[in-house]
Amino acid sequence: KLPDFKTLATVKSKEYKGSRANELRIDDTTSEISIALRSDHGASAINLGYLTHPRPSGGQPRGEGFELRTDRHGAVRAGAGLLITTEPRPNESKHHKDLPETAERLATASDQQDGFATQAKELQAQEAGDQDDVAKALHAQHQGVLGSGPANLTANEFPEFTEPHLVLASPAGIALTTPRSSHIATGEHLALSSTGHTSFSIGKRLLASASRGMRLFVQSMGWRLVAA
Repeated sequence: KLPDFKTLATVKSKEYKGSRANELRIDDTTSEISIALRSDHGASAINLGYLTHPRPSGGQPRGEGFELRTDRHGAVRAGAGLLITTEPRPNESKHHKDLPETAERLATASDQQDGFATQAKELQAQEAGDQDDVAKALHAQHQGVLGSGPANLTANEFPEFTEPHLVLASPAGIALTTPRSSHIATGEHLALSSTGHTSFSIGKRLLASASRGMRLFVQSMGWRLVAA
């Protein structure tokens, strides 16, 4: 049937002494161009552009953009750092590590941590080495993500990611969910920063254990603890 579909071009191989195949498919249908690299092993594929089922089977639309999928395991590995973001860059208008909005939000959050740490120490709610150490670590992390100095276009080098950080960013929000357990493990500090409320809704008990004390600082409007 392929000759009847003049907008399609394929390169396809067949498994030696088997029935499976590997395929590169290029679809130049008007206003619906796409390219797919597929392997029958694990139904693994990279689909780019206007996503459809194969045209000879009807070409039912499946979305737009890209899809990397497999029925087996997957891994994304970047030894020098990785940015996953939904901040738009229409028509590749910036270099691929460009993240000024993300860096600005991280800077605002670390400054907030630093400001509250300073006030808490001044009022003796915290000691040196408490939240101020967290703020220092956040400032250092921010610099490792943002980098310093100008871009070197001749060498195709850009300043971001002087350390191999993983950065997730979105202007709309980030949602994480699982029907099982979640675990965040860090060998140093864990910092949560919000310019609005921070809310915990817990179905059973709130359990907190600290090996070297707890420090709570409220800047204004007091502290309220009510048991129903």
